[in-house]
Amino acid sequence: MESFGCKLFNEFKLRQGAYFKSSVFHIDLRKKWIDSYPKASNRQKIKTVKNDSVIVLISQDCDIACKKDETETNIEFLACRKIKPKEVHPANQFVNSVRKLHFQLGDEYYEANTDYILTIPKQVFFKTLSDLEFNVEELLYAPDDVLQSFKVWRTNRYSRTALPDNFNTNLKPVTDEFIPQLTEVSLDESGKNFIRAIYVRLNSMDELDSYTFSFFALLRFDTPDDTYSDIQEVMENMCLSLAEINYTDESDNYVGRDSDTLVSDLTSYVRFNLDTHSLENGDYEPELQEL
Repeated sequence: MESFGCKLFNEFKLRQGAYFKSSVFHIDLRKKWIDSYPKASNRQKIKTVKNDSVIVLISQDCDIACKKDETETNIEFLACRKIKPKEVHPANQFVNSVRKLHFQLGDEYYEANTDYILTIPKQVFFKTLSDLEFNVEELLYAPDDVLQSFKVWRTNRYSRTALPDNFNTNLKPVTDEFIPQLTEVSLDESGKNFIRAIYVRLNSMDELDSYTFSFFALLRFDTPDDTYSDIQEVMENMCLSLAEINYTDESDNYVGRDSDTLVSDLTSYVRFNLDTHSLENGDYEPELQEL
């Protein structure tokens, strides 16, 4: 007998990045689904799946199509609320924050939040789509760039490295000054960031009075030369500012395009976590509105 996962994959063409408008599903059903939120305190927040919200499938294709439902019983969705363009926070785009992600689908902006993950049994979801006589032709898929940002966003949550407190303390005023500058010079015409990630390397992860450090910004392959130079200048100035605190800057290159950067070039680095900056510079969760 074909598993419900295989049926979802084959009959309803469910793939990672597929999404539905919340209004497709009856409010009573949504109330049941949010009971699977990770935090018990959020399980009464029906406003998180308003009619204009979307639910995005984040399970990997191989997990969706698993031949044994008892092996992979559930699929996971992100309940994403619609937000206004003025609510889009730069530090929550470009997968800088591991807690929230702001992204665009069509003409609308949405916010994903790790607190609002729906875990739905495959059998239940298959029955739901079957009862609705859901038309596969109406299934929506996130664009590839948005899907890739989801993948990186989820991966980053489990691959962060904590830097020494002494280093973070001295780094904070520097990032407060220069991260907004980086954001300003690194956006393309559509508002997407040319910076894929920022990496840092320290001579020690212990608590020391002084550090030898290197920073590196990984850029998209299509970064224009003038933007490349602007980002490089800000990165260099940031490192010069940090070096004034009795630290030593040993950065070989401050920036590089992903097409010119080898994996081996980054093995000694850790990804720099911008969550603190994101949360301290205007990022908050506004009061959710009624359905």
